[in-house]
Amino acid sequence: MKQGSCSLTDLLNRDPSAYEYFYSLPPAMQTSLQQQGQICSLKALRDAVATVSLDERPRAF
Repeated sequence: MKQGSCSLTDLLNRDPSAYEYFYSLPPAMQTSLQQQGQICSLKALRDAVATVSLDERPRAF
């Protein structure tokens, strides 16, 4: 892997915990995360899931 570059694919290939976490998510969430781009750590992956979840939550009146 090149210095300074990372991707979700790189993370999933090198971190078994991130791999298990990612593939436990619903397919729609996986697709959304793949479209986000630079997710380089398990913490960043969890943060991205939280952000997507908040964005998809129904709005209050």
